[in-house]
Amino acid sequence: VLLFGTARAFAAPAVRSMTADLVPYARLPWLTVRYSGTWQISAIVGPVLGGFLYVIHPWVPFAVVTVLFLGAAVGILTVRYAKHVTEHHAITAMAEPLDAMEPGELESFEDEDSAGGSSGNRLHEALEGYRFIRREPVLLGAITLDLVAVLFGGAIALLPAIAARTTSKRGRH
Repeated sequence: VLLFGTARAFAAPAVRSMTADLVPYARLPWLTVRYSGTWQISAIVGPVLGGFLYVIHPWVPFAVVTVLFLGAAVGILTVRYAKHVTEHHAITAMAEPLDAMEPGELESFEDEDSAGGSSGNRLHEALEGYRFIRREPVLLGAITLDLVAVLFGGAIALLPAIAARTTSKRGRH
């Protein structure tokens, strides 16, 4: 469970943002509608199918999910990105966010991009989002509030309390 949760924490944002890299910008609305529809259908059909598999034997849904995850891991390696992504025009692709930067920040960004070449410093790129959030206190507060609300206010957070209450009621009868 710990391994799955950790993998999901990294994979979910990456997969969600990958949609914009798969098709040209003009086709993005077409793909987004289909992606959303597929997600909704799978959120309904998946648990039902899991229930049927559990009736066969309790280990069957876990085996099926493992096979599906392995298939998805192999499948993700075959994904081909759209032309606008493979050309790697970082300044052109990020023109709108760069308009909001101060001139000094823009120059340092251009220097970093040209110095890094096409490979770039991956760790620096990964930490840039963290640095941006630290520079924007309002954004940091909003993200922290959302994290706390999701973590402690979700229905899943209540499951241990519900399970404990159900277990204690069964003990009385």
